[in-house]
Amino acid sequence: MPRITALLLLASAAGVLACADGSPTEPSAHAGSAPALARGATPSRPAGGECRSQFEFLSETQILIQLDCNLRHLGRTTGTSTQTITFTGQTSTGQLTAVLTASPVYTAANGDMLNASFTGTAIVDPAAGAVSFTGTETFSGGTGRFSDASGSVAVSGTASLITNSGSYITTGSLTY
Repeated sequence: MPRITALLLLASAAGVLACADGSPTEPSAHAGSAPALARGATPSRPAGGECRSQFEFLSETQILIQLDCNLRHLGRTTGTSTQTITFTGQTSTGQLTAVLTASPVYTAANGDMLNASFTGTAIVDPAAGAVSFTGTETFSGGTGRFSDASGSVAVSGTASLITNSGSYITTGSLTY
């Protein structure tokens, strides 16, 4: 019995001495270590996909867009956006140039919403009734898993002024 008591006292003393220099008594995460994600950091994920759209003109410079998309990390998604068109000029071939701004809201199948802002440029061919556009969509929060979302995607697409429909593809990153 005295031997067990001596071992217990020795183990207790070792524990007290080990903590005497102010060292932490719990594991700590050091900068650059793999546990960054375990500490609550939010990973940036590849984002992108394809959207089809139907739109209606609210005025000569504003359109309401209904979206049907398949997007990474959202799956089958619907959305709405009001887009403002600012015409900036005309090319030598009669095409119109424009700056586009919009505030799309995407709704995932589970109801989580992702807010975005879009800024881009367009070339409108009035004779053909065709539009081509490019730009950047920047994510800024939402609901559910996207409440603190951020990131951006490059956008490239086309639309028909004859059928009031279009499509675009996106590629970039999303953090949530």
